[in-house]
Amino acid sequence: QDGWLTSQSVCEWYGVTCTERRGAEGQVAVAGSEEGSAYISLNLTSNGLAGTLPPDFFASLAPTLRDLDLSSNSLVRALPSEVGQMRDLKKLYLGTNDLTGTVPPGLGGLGELTHLYLNENLLTGGIPSELGGLSKLQGLGLYENSLSGSI
Repeated sequence: QDGWLTSQSVCEWYGVTCTERRGAEGQVAVAGSEEGSAYISLNLTSNGLAGTLPPDFFASLAPTLRDLDLSSNSLVRALPSEVGQMRDLKKLYLGTNDLTGTVPPGLGGLGELTHLYLNENLLTGGIPSELGGLSKLQGLGLYENSLSGSI
C-alpha cells in the first residue's frame, strides 16, 4: 500500500520492518536499503492481495527475510517450492488464503523456522515427513486443509 514504488527507502515501505544487522564481517546491506540495514519482517496480512506467489518472490527475499506474513489474503495456486530457499526464515504465515496443491517438502529444510501456519487453505495430500525435522518449531497450523498423515 502506502510508500511502495516511490523514491522512499525500502525501510519506509508499508509492511516492511528494517533493523540493523551486524555479522562477523561487519554490516550487511540490502540492495535498495540504507547501509547496514536489512529487511527482517514483511507483514502484508489482510491487504487484499490476490493471485499467485511467483517463485522469484521467495528467491529474491531469501537472504534477508526473517518473518513473512501474507495471511488473510486471496493468494491462489500452489506454494512454490522456492519457499524452501529461505533458509533463515523464522516465521511463515500463509493461512487463510486459497493456496492449493501439496505442502512443499522443502519447508522441512528451513531449520530456523519457529512458526509455520498454512491453515485454512485448500492444500491436499500428505504432510511431508520432512516437517518432523524442524527442531525449533514452536507453532504449526495445518488445520482446515485436506491433508493426511502425521509428522
